[in-house]
Amino acid sequence: MPSNRRDLRRSLGTYQNASAITGVLQLAIDALNLEVATLLRHGEAVMSLHAHQGARPDRRPHNHRKTPDAASTPLLGPCIVVPAGGLLTRRYSTLRLERGAGSPFSDEDRRTAAVIASAVVYTEAGLELLSREGGWARAVSDDMETTRLRKMLRDRDALLDQLSGIQRALSQRAPLQDILDTIVAAAVELIGDETVNIRMHDLSDPAHLIRVAGCGYSESVEPSMLRIGTTDGAAGRAFTEGRLVVIQDYQNDPDRLAVLAGEGLEAAMSAPIEENGRIIGALTVATHRRGRTYSLTEQQMLVRFAMHASVALTNARIADTMAHLAFHDALTGLPNRALFVDRVDQALARSRRTTRTTAVLFADLDNFKAINDSLGHAAGDELLVVIARRIRESLRPSDSAARFGGDEFAILLEDIGGEDRVVNACERIMVSLAAPVEIQGAVIDPGASIGVALSHETTYDADRLLRDADLAMYAAKTAGKGTYKLYHPDMRTRVVGRLQLESDLVRTLD
Repeated sequence: MPSNRRDLRRSLGTYQNASAITGVLQLAIDALNLEVATLLRHGEAVMSLHAHQGARPDRRPHNHRKTPDAASTPLLGPCIVVPAGGLLTRRYSTLRLERGAGSPFSDEDRRTAAVIASAVVYTEAGLELLSREGGWARAVSDDMETTRLRKMLRDRDALLDQLSGIQRALSQRAPLQDILDTIVAAAVELIGDETVNIRMHDLSDPAHLIRVAGCGYSESVEPSMLRIGTTDGAAGRAFTEGRLVVIQDYQNDPDRLAVLAGEGLEAAMSAPIEENGRIIGALTVATHRRGRTYSLTEQQMLVRFAMHASVALTNARIADTMAHLAFHDALTGLPNRALFVDRVDQALARSRRTTRTTAVLFADLDNFKAINDSLGHAAGDELLVVIARRIRESLRPSDSAARFGGDEFAILLEDIGGEDRVVNACERIMVSLAAPVEIQGAVIDPGASIGVALSHETTYDADRLLRDADLAMYAAKTAGKGTYKLYHPDMRTRVVGRLQLESDLVRTLD
């Protein structure tokens, strides 16, 4: 080969090599927010890229360490040294990555640095091959690999950005539906497709998945997509088979959903969602863009995203469960006193603006202690569960019931109208509670005494309504049990008088 051609190849090769090295170093600076990235071969600095000054041969002395753990140079801050040699190259290369003072490297940063070091391996292998015939093609391949790694890191950063949004929603104790909507929006942003859905297993109908969040369907098919079979479409297969399902040619795929035939979908993929190791649903994305297919990177990204979505859903459900336990009775599932009082206060605030009547009923089972003593606490608990269910079934959707402990229940009737409607509600509840119950082979006639208080005055609060309803309940028991009484101010006078009489009697006996 003529010398001028060899010199030209050598010059171009040197330029190409420097460009490839610079690309790797710039990749490191961008991905890890570095001040300086340096390539060393056999311990000697070959090229440094400074964040603000560009690439140049490294001439300053360095204190090289034998371990890749964090170290510091006098001129900058934290530093890590990452091996970048291997079977692809005979050279022993390392990357020294340096940040400004006060910016330590995290474990995630170290993993990212290892990925970048693999780009150095490919580039170093290309440098060795440039001197051989056909080396140019490999050099181009190295540049393509560097570009691929750069894109992979950008995708990783995009994934982390979206996951951080989900974590923010979790840390702010957002409702579960808000968490689901955040996951959908993040998937749209991450994958870049307009149709995203989260489907969960419907425990009340185990043969179906129910759509709990999503976007992208037309109005004509939206109602039909609320429920699908557990084996239907990409989502059904992902749920049933517990793996990623990819449909690259949706219109001609046997697993397509017939209802979506006119939607013009080009491709779809779905990944299973788990909760504590159990598959509970699927995260699905689909596209209408003609010719669109899903790359391996996008498929892996959806799987990783579904895994993080699983963690988010698990945490959200745990938080919801804890909140439920904090404000509900563990035995009956009814709200407890704290939640009930809050609901009464809210109802009273609304009634003040509309001048509508709010009623509170306080119910106490008759002869519950005798039932508990004769049949045991398990039978008593079973009876309380039955009573709670009957109370719920006797109420309007806008009403609320609570268990205060023992055999005491409270009921909120919001916007109930006049006393006649309150009386009708009491009679309906009394009939329900008085019906016989079979517990452990014994037939029990439970019955209850109910006191009622109405919010006639704007000064009423939850505590006063409950006190008045309690007084009315005792008046009902005094009248012979199995009945109800509406509160009247005379009841308070009689109770206060009775308590005073009892107090005087005790002092006399003392």
